[in-house]
Amino acid sequence: MYVAAVLSIAALFMRATAMHFYLGGNEEPRCFYFDLRKDMMFAATHSAWELEKSSNNWVRDDSLAIEVTIDELFDNNHRVFNQKLAPFGDYQFVSQEGGEHRVCYRALVDGWWAKETIKLEVDFVVGESDIIDTRGNAKVDHLTERIADLNRKLIFFRREQTLMREREAAFRDQSEATNARVARMTILQLVVLAATCAWQISHLRGFFTKQKLV
Repeated sequence: MYVAAVLSIAALFMRATAMHFYLGGNEEPRCFYFDLRKDMMFAATHSAWELEKSSNNWVRDDSLAIEVTIDELFDNNHRVFNQKLAPFGDYQFVSQEGGEHRVCYRALVDGWWAKETIKLEVDFVVGESDIIDTRGNAKVDHLTERIADLNRKLIFFRREQTLMREREAAFRDQSEATNARVARMTILQLVVLAATCAWQISHLRGFFTKQKLV
């Protein structure tokens, strides 16, 4: 059964959380729950240390891997993020839909049955992508800038789409107006043609009557 800790994230404010916890190698993950709004950015950095039994010190082991998964609980536990990361690293995630998300960490060590003690230090940052305080982490700063740039591009594309829809609506209205004028002109031409034919028939009938041909 998952070990869970609930962290409530306010929708309109950025929250940063730093903590450390312990994992067993290749054992069940440690999970946290976040209520994220749509298009909200979730960024995290982590540092994993392995307990060296001979010296009883926490040491770095580059062969260690940290598996991170994110599931959308409101969508039948739909998994939207799954990565195996280095023991010292970071990742970022932007929610596609609003609702409760489960973020889980699991330590992967050499050998499936290995049972090592792993200390994982984690910093969570949740909030709007353009106001997230990355606490001096250069990589997260760079990613925040990229996300802000993507947001600006997205706004530009939405404006372009709106402009295209407006142009399409104006063109459609103009086409409908032109079609209506063409239809009216066609009807008018038919009426004039019918009147001309009727006049010609009447004139020919009168001519033939005067010439006593009929």
